[in-house]
This record gives sequence, structure tokens and C-alpha cells, in this order.
Amino acid sequence: MSLFLLDVQAILTESREEDVSRTMYKETNVGLSFANDLDSQPHQADHGSVSKVNRICDAFLNALKNRTSTHFQNVVSAHVCKTPSDLDAGLSQIAGLRSEQTSVQTLLY
Repeated sequence: MSLFLLDVQAILTESREEDVSRTMYKETNVGLSFANDLDSQPHQADHGSVSKVNRICDAFLNALKNRTSTHFQNVVSAHVCKTPSDLDAGLSQIAGLRSEQTSVQTLLY
């Protein structure tokens, strides 16, 4: 399996809604002039906006829509990693595999 496929899989499965500039890297903002601006902004995304995870998954689905034979696992993961999960679409992708031999080759690729 190529490194690109593994990287896409990691991005899809590890995506979270949190703002990493506030959680993972907050110590790098200490003493910076824009750090106070970050603290004054709301920490949660607007409930009316599309979630960050769904935007990432939709972008990958759009980019890989014509490459499902080589990126099948990434396409299924993009459906399943959405919030809430789009299990029907993921299962439809799996059900769409035509023959036993093709499905095994696609899943192993």
C-alpha cells in the first residue's frame, strides 16, 4: 500500500472538530499579540455551519470520486468518518463491488 493511501487514511480517521491552535499548540501562543484575540473568540464552531470533519471528508470524496478502484478504502472511510456517520453510503460502496475476485483485489489494493 502506498504512503499516500496511508496518509489519506490517517487524515480521515484522525480528524476532529477541535481547534488545535487552542488545544495542542496553545503553549506556542503564549506572549503573542494575537493570542488574546484567539482567547476572545468563541471556542465552538457555529452550530449552523458544516463541521470541519464533514468538510474534509466531502473534499476527499469529491477528489476521489473517479478513483474508487484505487482508493476504495479511503472512500468508504470518508463516508464512515463523517459526523454523523454516513453508513448507508459506505455500505453502498461495498455492496457495489460486482464480483468476488474484484472485491478482494479492490479491498487489498
